[in-house]
Amino acid sequence: MVNLRNYNMNTVYSKEVHKLNLGNYKKLGKEEKFSIIFDPMFKTMIQNSSRLKYPCQLFSYYLDVELEKLLESFHLESNELDKCYEKDVGYRSDFVGRIGNTYLNIEVNNNSSKEIMERNLDYAFHLYSQNKERGKGKYIQIIQFNINSFAFVNNDNIEEVYMFKDDEGKILNEKLIIFQIYLPNLIKKWYTDGIESLIDKERYLLALVVPSVKNALKLGKDLNIVEEYVKDALNTSKDKKILEAYDKEWALKDEAKREGIEQGIEQNTKEIVMNMLKKGMNIKLISEITKLSIDEINILQKQV
Repeated sequence: MVNLRNYNMNTVYSKEVHKLNLGNYKKLGKEEKFSIIFDPMFKTMIQNSSRLKYPCQLFSYYLDVELEKLLESFHLESNELDKCYEKDVGYRSDFVGRIGNTYLNIEVNNNSSKEIMERNLDYAFHLYSQNKERGKGKYIQIIQFNINSFAFVNNDNIEEVYMFKDDEGKILNEKLIIFQIYLPNLIKKWYTDGIESLIDKERYLLALVVPSVKNALKLGKDLNIVEEYVKDALNTSKDKKILEAYDKEWALKDEAKREGIEQGIEQNTKEIVMNMLKKGMNIKLISEITKLSIDEINILQKQV
């Protein structure tokens, strides 16, 4: 990597990463649903032409377009991206939709490696270049939403937006926009400051993510679509194919743990649990929320 003369390349990706494993693998309880960070659930509930109201509701919080207009004119596009060369491995985004000549892309990231983050950029640039013709010879707008199960150490931002800008903040091009959404920081805000501290888009996103039906409904109070989503997601979570896919991933995850690939409790999870213990929350409830065992929480309690 070549550095620029007299310029400090202090990039976001160079920061240390911590990860809250929102996808802890366990059997679902009777009143639990799968999170959208579980790939088969995302494909079924979000990347689905019969359920476009769910992604459109999320987009409506970010775009200067009314929800009704989004629902009328939104199109789900193929998530297969063009290869640069015949020998290239196929590219597949998690979600690609379109409203007019603006493409909306969602990437759900459970893996916090630099390669995953850079692959998100690759997908955005692929969409930017391969859809030029649909823009009648002009490059069209790409807005990408990276929903991350990780965050960066010493950065409590829940979301950040990136565009090409100069050092003074002047935008070079408004046609490539990337939102970084950090779920661990959003959950930390919820646990620490309560539901009343959350704005509508934060409550809606959490309702899509958290397994507990009770918590999702609390988060989605006054958001009419949440009750509909939760009922739909609960039924989907009982689907045989979804359960089989989950069991397969659970088995792989369990094997990885036995081999020592995942060791200890992630730092961000520790911080959340410590705050909950300081507030006097019941250990059993903390276990249900964080998916940590009672023994793990008891160890942390000694540090409070």
